Formats: sequence, C-alpha cells, structure tokens
Amino acid sequence: MSALLLIAPLTVAADDLTAAHQVATADPALAAASMKAHDGLDDFLAKEANPPAGTSNYAVKVALADDQNGGVTVGGEPRNAEYFWLIDVEPEGDGFSATLANEPEVVRNVRNGQKISFKKDDIYDWTYMDNGKLVGNYSACAILLSGPKAELKQFEDRFNTKCSS
Repeated sequence: MSALLLIAPLTVAADDLTAAHQVATADPALAAASMKAHDGLDDFLAKEANPPAGTSNYAVKVALADDQNGGVTVGGEPRNAEYFWLIDVEPEGDGFSATLANEPEVVRNVRNGQKISFKKDDIYDWTYMDNGKLVGNYSACAILLSGPKAELKQFEDRFNTKCSS
C-alpha cells in the first residue's frame, strides 16, 4: 500500500506545496517520523494555540481518502490516501477543524481551502517556523534522507534546518 505525501511546509509559495512523493505507508523511516511528531504533538498544539513571538505558519498533516459515498475518510491508513497540510487549526468539539492547504492529486472529494474536521490521533505530522527555522515536518526529512543528497541540502538550506544529526 502506498500514499501520496506532501513534503513542503506551509512557509513557501503555493507552487511549492505541490511537492509530493509516492511512498509506502509501511516505510520504517516514515513510521519513525510519525512517532517523533506524535511525541511532540502536545507541545506543538500548546504553541499553536498561543504562538510565542517569532513563530508562524503552524500546520498539521493528516491523511484523507475518498470514501464510497462521495465523502472523505480522515486519518488512519486508508487505501489510496493522500496526506494534506491543514492550516488555521481551531478546537472543535473533541477534535479540531482546519483549512486544507494543498491541491489534491489523488483524493477527489476535497478541495484546497476546504474546512476539514479531525481528531488529535489523526495528526500524522506538524510544522511551524520559529524565527526563520523550520520545526517539525519530520515526514519531509524521512523522505529526503533516502533521496538525492542535493534535494536534502536544498531543503535544509532553504528552511534553516537539519534533517540528519
């Protein structure tokens, strides 16, 4: 099984948000990246709710897939899932709502700018900028570490971050 993962954070121009890679959902590096994101999720959500000075561009990544009834399934590892960055995260009941910030490539029952409701457990990754440095976006690093070194260096230089130690 594979899924489409968008790797660019939301701190770039709209055309950069379309950088997508087809990857196996069982990829060990992505599983480790998701666990790392999960471990820092409470701190991220606290900062997103009350952003410290110098931070911006908060976003979460969730998996969406078309369902058989013309709707969308949120979270989990559904077949033909596509991972989307969501911005403007707001508490909603026992979960959250946020705005879809990517153009769909596989999923057809959502559109850029659409509000999506989801649970905390549906969050696969998160990111924000802290004084010009990218924080989070662990899935991008997992993908880029296994690819061409030039792409990794370009990403690290552009977002003032290090994917490797």
